[in-house]
Amino acid sequence: MGDHVRKQIRDRVKTLLTGLTTTTSNCYASRVKPLQDAELPAVLVDTLEAGEIRPGSAFGAGRVLERSLPLTISVAVKQTDNYQDTLDQIYKEVEIALAGDNTLGGLAKYVQPSSEPAADLSGE
Repeated sequence: MGDHVRKQIRDRVKTLLTGLTTTTSNCYASRVKPLQDAELPAVLVDTLEAGEIRPGSAFGAGRVLERSLPLTISVAVKQTDNYQDTLDQIYKEVEIALAGDNTLGGLAKYVQPSSEPAADLSGE
């Protein structure tokens, strides 16, 4: 039996967002340990909410459940000047990457952004 679809989706999004021009290989899924300077700027991918489950179409003898899965994409940078320009550039790269695979390799019907990615800002 394969991984739960939630994990497959997280893994697929992590794959899509790894190698962006600005964040390069600094993309992490389900990370809880603090980021180090060498790991910044970074993109973090999480499925923190359970999402909504509803009955779907029945195929044959099986029953299909439809899910909506809120996916959180956070961005972390460490700089004091022009940080918003860097964040905007990363947001753009994330949007382009997700638009290029709107079904996440067939794991989803579609990806629908609901807001800008969250930014981790600190004066450190």
